[in-house]
Amino acid sequence: MKANCKALKLSILVSSISLILVIIFSILVLNNECKLFEILLNIVIGILGSGCVTLLITIPSYNVSKRQLLEKYWHEIKRLTGIFSDLKFLFNEYDEEIIISYINELKNKKWKEEYNKISEEKISLEDEKYKELLINEFINNRPNLNDKVSKERLNEYASECIDKYVNKIREKSKEIYKQYINISKESTIELNFMLGDMQFFLGKKPFIKIYNNTYKPLLDILNTIKEESYHFQLFLNGEGNEADAIEKIFMLQKKLFEVEINETKDDKTYTINNKFSNKMLINLETFRADMYGIKPEYPNLHPIQCRTYFKNR
Repeated sequence: MKANCKALKLSILVSSISLILVIIFSILVLNNECKLFEILLNIVIGILGSGCVTLLITIPSYNVSKRQLLEKYWHEIKRLTGIFSDLKFLFNEYDEEIIISYINELKNKKWKEEYNKISEEKISLEDEKYKELLINEFINNRPNLNDKVSKERLNEYASECIDKYVNKIREKSKEIYKQYINISKESTIELNFMLGDMQFFLGKKPFIKIYNNTYKPLLDILNTIKEESYHFQLFLNGEGNEADAIEKIFMLQKKLFEVEINETKDDKTYTINNKFSNKMLINLETFRADMYGIKPEYPNLHPIQCRTYFKNR
């Protein structure tokens, strides 16, 4: 690619210089009867002709190489974007901080149980402050729950539902950890090489546009995931803190996803969109349209998940 680009630039330079010299020597030949000027004029005309021929041969080769490089870059960016399109979302309808604190509470409770087995001094296990907060939130979000469950059993029923809900979050998190870990293994080295070639022939303004719209957002999120995946792997190896790992999933999801909440007196609907993937797909289509000089055909973007909770159930 760089060889074709250099050849094209050299051909343009030689042809331009030769054209100027042809004009100069033509004027000198017209105003002076000097054989030397005529000989030099013929030589320069020959060089100009050779330069033009080389230029005609180089331009198609340059355009083909340029197109192939852009297409290769586009396919690699789209491949990496597709990985994010398949990423699962850890849904949570409760306060994130309370959920995380409750998982920590469960960890502490387990530790206390183990301690009590080997120690004569027993530690109280009745510290369930955050579970109580979740129970209250569960009941408050379901104003008609009293019609289904007796008042005496209301807290017990809510407690069972919270336990099932939190266990689902913990189990699904393990699948999502593995997804992030797999993404963290992806490399942008090939893209770096392609960008080096693109910077050489595209010019500053088009290069900056491609860099900011496609490469930089991908690189930034990959670097963030690489940093956090260390903690995911640590937990899966039995050495990390589960609450910290889930908190990091929630943090990453704020960068990758968008949650729209629509609430009425009867229900509450959560619509989850893959914000990062959608933006990248739009930018990729703009890039493709610019590459081929055509009108962009933007993809139909759909939510990855939609959940509705009825308050009277």
